[in-house]
Amino acid sequence: MKEESDEIVLHRVAEDVGRKQIYHRPKTMRSLVSTLLARRGYAQENSADRCREVWRSAVGERIARASLPGKIRKGVLTVIVENSVVVQELSMQRQAILKHMGKEAPELKVVGLKFRVGAVK
Repeated sequence: MKEESDEIVLHRVAEDVGRKQIYHRPKTMRSLVSTLLARRGYAQENSADRCREVWRSAVGERIARASLPGKIRKGVLTVIVENSVVVQELSMQRQAILKHMGKEAPELKVVGLKFRVGAVK
């Protein structure tokens, strides 16, 4: 008798798998909020603000007015600068800037800098 009931249970389990009934664990509030922030882009805005803040403290007020940190891709921060003189100045300070940014904002994971001449708003 017991063997028959085991077969019935196995059969029911096979039917459930065939219909792809998948049970998920309830999501935590933390993961839901994190997902919502990522979808709405708030996390990027926050990291961009943080990047600008750390950039200003790393290069000083004068150079910060003549430059604008952009996106970070694969650890390389692209910075738009007003002219080639600023590019030259920043190139000479590259290691000090990277050290400062790594110390002040390790969450940004900046390991390199790329400078481009362009319009700074």
